[in-house]
Amino acid sequence: MEQRVWRWVRLLTGLGLAAVLLWTVWRFSDGAESPGTGLHMALVVPEQGSGGEALLAALEELEEDYELRLELQDFPSAADQRRFLRLLPETDVDGVLLWPISVNQDDYAGEMQALREAGVPLVVVERDVQRTLRDSFIGSGYKSDLLVLSQSLRSLRKNDCFAVGNRSGGDGGQVAELLVFRRARAGSLGSVPQDMKLRQLAANPPEGYRAADYLRLEGSNTLQLKQRLAELFAGAQSPDLFFSLDATLSAAAASAKRDTGSGVHLLCYGGEDLADLEGNVVDGLVTSRPEVAVTIGVRYLRDLCRDYWVPASMDSGITLRTTEELEKRFWLVSNDE
Repeated sequence: MEQRVWRWVRLLTGLGLAAVLLWTVWRFSDGAESPGTGLHMALVVPEQGSGGEALLAALEELEEDYELRLELQDFPSAADQRRFLRLLPETDVDGVLLWPISVNQDDYAGEMQALREAGVPLVVVERDVQRTLRDSFIGSGYKSDLLVLSQSLRSLRKNDCFAVGNRSGGDGGQVAELLVFRRARAGSLGSVPQDMKLRQLAANPPEGYRAADYLRLEGSNTLQLKQRLAELFAGAQSPDLFFSLDATLSAAAASAKRDTGSGVHLLCYGGEDLADLEGNVVDGLVTSRPEVAVTIGVRYLRDLCRDYWVPASMDSGITLRTTEELEKRFWLVSNDE
């Protein structure tokens, strides 16, 4: 009986001491919550300027929802991106998200390999690179582009030839690549584009077409791009449709069409400005949402840090607006096979 009483005394004493300890910790911490211990991720993106509000809002929400520490670094050039990437393997960063400025994946190969050797997960958004250099890619993929391109070609009365172009870099140091596709014929493309989307479209063109010509313009400013496109649109081999995968190239193409009075149909990546669409200069306006790709990318990095499986690629989709004021959304998942 006496042993049972002492057992209860010791239990009650222990509970009392625990209660006092908890009250003391709360009292001297002023009720403050313990600091978050979220993962630290570096986001390396192009310079955002005044159009980055949607991206910043998405990152703030991610930080709060997942208790992450997201370090956003935006740069005006690929060289600046590379210099920052070289520092990351020596830091406490848990994951890296890269939105490349350069179309040439070799520009980042050394930095990407260093991250891989350091065991730091890497997710690439918007502009893809070779899959062996990254853990996952999220962006508007070539399958979305192929879908809207094929539909646009079917709506044309004449569709013997079309061209696709993309651009990277800044004004004065940019690179533009153009591929011209013609009805299927014997032969092969001599040079291979550096841009991953153009490579994929060349390998998987719309049915009945083949990539026939390749043009690369280095160091061209916006005015030179416009002049070169004006020559293309006004020439004897003018394409029936031109598909621009870059907003700056799209603006140059629209200006070239206005100046030449060409009948070329324009399918263009761009922003939310509908002036050229409403004025029948552009036949189809394609928009992507980089903040969606970045949001998915951060979630994938979080999963990779927890040793979860993520897809090798994800097509974040695009929105197409046409001159008939039809709006179609394509949300396609294109996992690498």
